[in-house]
Amino acid sequence: MKESEFGYEKFVGDDNKMVLYTGLTSEQFNALWNFLQPEICTPARKGINQKNELFVVLVRCRLGLQYEDLAVRIGISRQTVSRIFEGWITFLHDMACKIDLWPSIKYIDEYMPDNFKPSYARTRIVLDCTEIKVQSASNCDLQSMNFSSYKNCATVKGLVGITPDGVGRFFSDLMPGSTSDNEITLKSGVLDIIEPGRGVMTDRGFTIQDVCAEKGLYHYAPPMLEAEQLSVSECAKTFDIAHLRIHVERFIGRMRNWHILSQVWPMNQYNVLNPAWKVIGFLVNMCPHLGPKINHIEE
Repeated sequence: MKESEFGYEKFVGDDNKMVLYTGLTSEQFNALWNFLQPEICTPARKGINQKNELFVVLVRCRLGLQYEDLAVRIGISRQTVSRIFEGWITFLHDMACKIDLWPSIKYIDEYMPDNFKPSYARTRIVLDCTEIKVQSASNCDLQSMNFSSYKNCATVKGLVGITPDGVGRFFSDLMPGSTSDNEITLKSGVLDIIEPGRGVMTDRGFTIQDVCAEKGLYHYAPPMLEAEQLSVSECAKTFDIAHLRIHVERFIGRMRNWHILSQVWPMNQYNVLNPAWKVIGFLVNMCPHLGPKINHIEE
């Protein structure tokens, strides 16, 4: 590609544009490239080098641009863009899975934020679910499985877990939108990797206290409303947990700032949805300040 064309060479060094298009600064992009390059084993395609292939994949994830749009910008065919995206997103997923994100207890205790310490110092992970809209399926059984009563449309649901310091540590496989929060938590296996004596923080929709008790875990969640109104102590606990849980909601918000997850995902690309979801969680950890910076640029 020539430097004047749409690609890495045109925007490298201009961090505002790099962040706008790829979600990463030039330094972060190069760090990612240096991590990936030794494992790349496929030959370069005609008309585009491999660094620009990575650029294209990040642009599609960050801005949600369609294959046709990217094909026109780059000067290659739509089919080539499709193959680039599907091949790279699978490769990125495989590479991301090699990174052990689960920290040691020593790390958790050392970097435990002060606002967790008074009452929730045993917290190992903070969990929440989010849903991604998908195209309606022609198969009635699949459409029924994917239908979310909460969103009133077809979705898939994923579970995100962050440690108290705000880093994304757990991203479940995506499951049909009809899956309950409890069910996805149990099927994901996240409770099986938490050490006994440690705690899980959720909102009140996760009624997993019995399972946590069986595994020797604490379950920190706002109290359920059993009387006409919450008591003063229950209101205080609800406020405290909501104040701490907001960080997992913010992390999910940063994932959704990669606009490919905010679109209706087409069924003919269903095979790369789960890898894309996990790759974006990995990328958010690389660029924790993406949200505010990008919002400012787009406005």
